Amino acid sequence: MAEASIALFRDSALIGEGRGLLIADESFELSGISARDNIRYITNRKDIDHALQVIGFDGNLSDFELEEAPDNHFDFILFRLNKAKVLTHYLLESAARLLKVGGSLILTGNNQEGIKSVIKHAEKMGHLAELELLGKGLRYARIVKEADKSLDLNGAEYRQFLEIQDEAQALTFVSKPGIYGYKKIDEGSRFLAETLNSDPFALEGKVLDLGCGYGYLAASVGKNSKIEQLVATDCNVAAVQLAAYNLENMGIEALVTLDDCGSALEDRSFDRIICNPPFHQGFGTSKELTVKFVENSKRLLRRRGIAYFVVNKFLAIEEICYAQYVKATEIATNNHFKILKLERVK
Repeated sequence: MAEASIALFRDSALIGEGRGLLIADESFELSGISARDNIRYITNRKDIDHALQVIGFDGNLSDFELEEAPDNHFDFILFRLNKAKVLTHYLLESAARLLKVGGSLILTGNNQEGIKSVIKHAEKMGHLAELELLGKGLRYARIVKEADKSLDLNGAEYRQFLEIQDEAQALTFVSKPGIYGYKKIDEGSRFLAETLNSDPFALEGKVLDLGCGYGYLAASVGKNSKIEQLVATDCNVAAVQLAAYNLENMGIEALVTLDDCGSALEDRSFDRIICNPPFHQGFGTSKELTVKFVENSKRLLRRRGIAYFVVNKFLAIEEICYAQYVKATEIATNNHFKILKLERVK
């Protein structure tokens, strides 16, 4: 919902002076936002980084690396509530440290997203100076930092790595909070990997893992001798770092890139694409995101290329493909997912 992001900027007098920080993850929407010279951003996503720069903001693209930022540095911090609890706690702790005494943390979010409990956590760094219900459950809160107060929400968990075992393939992956499904192997991706590995003719030539996450799909097919070059890409900084580490650790040669849905990759340069496309963005679903993955797959495929998508069984992605002049053929299904073979029509 763009309203929650726009609401961060509603007090133009407060944010018009001093040094400000905008925290922007996948829940932040740019519609209706204008740049301000006194506000820098930090984001962990390449797409948001690019969009903010186009508007005119200056900032930092990283895995929210705020540990080295100086204490008591900002007059205000803008934070549209994040979907991930661990990341939210890390960012709240960081905000409490980074704000000057008397500085304001501005929080927005909806009741069903858990904003009320987040406000209660944040209040412990000072006092609640402002709380407004802006309609339809959207809340705006301003917490003012007080001297000698901080937050302890176990935010350090955000920097902790964990191992995920795929016993069937004898593969061990390293993961961390901050990426989708970081605690598990996605069952859709597992189904796609099993399907592709059972067909010796499915993959060949130059292969792209589009939206690679921590590298599960790329690693699952990476030892296929018919693959001449393997490329993996994602828009999330932590995902790309982990995918690169996991693939190298497994002895799989691959080019791993930080990119917005393959936007920087050359047109018609891949023989095969493998993809478990996201259909959630922040707290909601996004048809536009699915369209983006289909469009870019079409652009990146060579004339006789094939993209393999795994999606929720009830997601009508075929309609999106038809509108993009992409032929979609179902090649496998189970109780939860279907695998589609996508081919260019023109």
